[in-house]
Amino acid sequence: MLTKYPFESLVTLSGLSEDVAKDPCWQKPERERRRLSVQETNACDCYGKNLFKQCKFPGLGTVERSALIWNDVYKARQLIGNVHQTYGDIFSINVMLSLMQMTFLIGAIAILLFVFQSAKG
Repeated sequence: MLTKYPFESLVTLSGLSEDVAKDPCWQKPERERRRLSVQETNACDCYGKNLFKQCKFPGLGTVERSALIWNDVYKARQLIGNVHQTYGDIFSINVMLSLMQMTFLIGAIAILLFVFQSAKG
C-alpha cells in the first residue's frame, strides 16, 4: 500500500504516457473509442495511423511491424489499452494530494504502533 503513492507520483512526474493521458481518444470510454471513425482516430496522436510517429508510449517499439499498418495499429492499441485499463488513472494524478495521503497513512500507522506498544507494556 505504501508504494502506491510514490509509484503514482513517479509515473506522473516522469511524464510516462503523458501523451496517452492527454489524447482525446483515450479519454473516451472504451465503447465510444470503438465507434470512432477513421477521420476521428487520425486526429488523435496515440490512436490513429500516426500512432507510431507521434506517440511516445513506452513499449510501442516492441510491437512487431508488418506491411498492414492497421493491423500494427490494432496491436499497438491493444498494448496501450491493456496498460490504460490497468494503470490509466495514474497517468495524471495530483502529486500533492498523493503526498498528503501517503503522509497521513504513515502517520496513522506510526500512531497505531505507539498505541499498541503502550497497551502491550
